[in-house]
Amino acid sequence: MDKIFSTRINEEVLYRIKNLSNNLHISKKAIIENAVKLYA
Repeated sequence: MDKIFSTRINEEVLYRIKNLSNNLHISKKAIIENAVKLYA
């Protein structure tokens, strides 16, 4: 089961996440999950 995660984030980072989501046609959730996997 997925959990809700709420945080304040820099507008530039949010803009990048939105652009990646639109360009790659994947959800913002998937962008963040994949970034964490790559970072870990």
